[in-house]
Amino acid sequence: MKEPSNVVVDSVSGFCGAAAKLVVGHPFDTIKVRMQSLEQQSFRTLKGAFYHTIANEGFRSLYRGIAITVPGIFVYNTTLFATFGFVYDRQVSSCHGSPTIQQLAIAGAVAGGITNLFHSPFEYLRCRAQVEQLKSPLLSESFRLLFRRRNVGLLRGLHLTLLREIPANALYFSTYELFIRRYQSHWHNTDSDSSVRVHDVPAHIIALGGGCAGIANWIFVFPIDAIKSRWQTDCLERPKYKSLRDCIYQTYRGGGVSAFWKGISCCLVRAFLANSATFGFVEGARRLVRHIQT
Repeated sequence: MKEPSNVVVDSVSGFCGAAAKLVVGHPFDTIKVRMQSLEQQSFRTLKGAFYHTIANEGFRSLYRGIAITVPGIFVYNTTLFATFGFVYDRQVSSCHGSPTIQQLAIAGAVAGGITNLFHSPFEYLRCRAQVEQLKSPLLSESFRLLFRRRNVGLLRGLHLTLLREIPANALYFSTYELFIRRYQSHWHNTDSDSSVRVHDVPAHIIALGGGCAGIANWIFVFPIDAIKSRWQTDCLERPKYKSLRDCIYQTYRGGGVSAFWKGISCCLVRAFLANSATFGFVEGARRLVRHIQT
């Protein structure tokens, strides 16, 4: 049987990875957004934020906005891995040997930028649903809520998400690839520049590499995400911030530099767990699809 195209394989594997990321990561993402956006004392620590949310709204509140997240994260992951795989394959065909880490970082940056154009409206709706007291956070209800408040700016914060996603995904894919290459070099005596797409890397190594990639994805761009969350979740009828510059100024005035890192502990826990699951499912699905098609 004909070998499937890499774009198809990467799309299917990205789709499977999205499912894993959604189940594992969404509760932590809800807490992260609330820690970044809400000023209450109870949301200043990870433990306090979890306790306050569950005690007052129940366990199901951790999955608030998931109806919005489902289409968004599947679009995001499928497009991200397919675009990265496409650019990756073009680099493989145009160079002698495997692409360098720098080339992979460029591929990740391109994938992050393109994917963000499709994903940004979903992220905007998700962030609003995670902090608003919606009785039934359905996608259709969220749209009605926004339009009823005369807000059609679903691309609000697009420039901030672009500023976050481009460097974040450059680090995301290059860190994962570097981790796997170092494993191959150390344990299998293979060339450290060999391709990440191998079939002999154990599942726990893939998961560990994915977790490290997730941390690298977030740790340097978190302040941008903190401002984005505040800007996107600002009150629609009586906005607190007059402009993006005012949002940055008030954030700093209210808590200093540490205000830009509020919620980092929750974010890094989520990043490690969710992306361990993501890459585990991505690589597992990639191997399964290729096995079926051969």
